[in-house]
Amino acid sequence: MRNRLYHACCWILCLLSSAAAQPAAAPEEGRYSSLLWEIKGKGVKGVSYLYGTIHAIPADSFFVLPGLQAAAARADRLVLEVPMDLSLQSVIASAQGMMMPGNTRLRDLYPPDVYEEVDAFLSRGGSPLPGAASERMKPILLAEQASRGSCLGADQQSYEIYLNELFRKQEKPVSGLETVGQQLAFLDAIPLDRQAAYLLESIREGDAGCAEYGQLVSRYRRQDLDALSELSESAPGFSDYTEILLYSRNRAWIPKLRDWMQRERLLIAVGAGHLPGPSGVIELLREAGYEVSAVR
Repeated sequence: MRNRLYHACCWILCLLSSAAAQPAAAPEEGRYSSLLWEIKGKGVKGVSYLYGTIHAIPADSFFVLPGLQAAAARADRLVLEVPMDLSLQSVIASAQGMMMPGNTRLRDLYPPDVYEEVDAFLSRGGSPLPGAASERMKPILLAEQASRGSCLGADQQSYEIYLNELFRKQEKPVSGLETVGQQLAFLDAIPLDRQAAYLLESIREGDAGCAEYGQLVSRYRRQDLDALSELSESAPGFSDYTEILLYSRNRAWIPKLRDWMQRERLLIAVGAGHLPGPSGVIELLREAGYEVSAVR
């Protein structure tokens, strides 16, 4: 339940909608041609690292850069978008945040014949919440469940889970830049009718909608953040909300990271879509006076 809550937010919020098993390719030359970045500068204790994750990936496409393992060994703290180890209180609060406002139900968002199609999907296990609770769940989270289940199946990996377990074994602290509740609240920027349309599209696409995700995985394995950014920004239904869902969050993270880096060496692991571009974390850190360079 806790991992489901975690990924229900991250999959959508990072706007990252199957590659064959093979070694990860060398980074392509480009402005943002690495997943791993080194952060130095005045006020930084030692060296910190920034890593772009993909929140869910087929198990046979999962790879770990040698540089990532070295960065984890050197870091004093892991910083994720949200902490993985959620308290029971956080789980309850997050479950409430997954619900639509008031008494709105899914059946209120569709004509009767279309709702039957959506209800059939929910009856097949297309909701992370049981029974009647799924009727009140935000459609965009149900769309996430539809996409992940169709494209990834049961055999999948997560870099956040991998790194969280690695740091816990080393008895190092793990922190989050946001709470799950905050991430769920960001989704409220997307009107319910737009969410409902996206859910219906996800259900109808089924396996056919996985081609785009395959492209994303391929670009991720090439460590091509420029191409990842292009794919993310072209995602239908999200372009109008990029400022709220992505860029405003990036800006809010910088002061928090600055305070942490004054005291500890960090490994910062956030969705790869947050890293590139003028309003990405890499450029925002540079504007704040840090030296940020790719680790090859």
